[in-house]
Amino acid sequence: MPDSTRCVALDGTVHYYNSKGQLHREDGPAIEYCKSELGGGNRWFFNGKKHRIDGPAVTHADGTTEWWLDGQRHRIDGPAFEHPDKNMWFYKGKQIYCDNLKEFHRLIKLGAFW
Repeated sequence: MPDSTRCVALDGTVHYYNSKGQLHREDGPAIEYCKSELGGGNRWFFNGKKHRIDGPAVTHADGTTEWWLDGQRHRIDGPAFEHPDKNMWFYKGKQIYCDNLKEFHRLIKLGAFW
């Protein structure tokens, strides 16, 4: 039995939904934008929440990536929001203000932002 139902919009954008009507797909993005819609890109969802374990859950045509885990921005090996002009770091949905991976890990270990 498939884990999701595939729906194609008139503009060619593909959406996948689970039996509860939530965006959901286990083997790829739950939204695949066609090139004309927002310039392309993909969105990964699991049971209605942005979620991807092995890469960014949101990709944009301009190269911007967003890392989400269980509906929260989260990444431990780099910025959870990567844009050509700006990066932002998140841990379990909380933004951590830092400039590099070493500082990010130091602040997480301190737990100073809780």
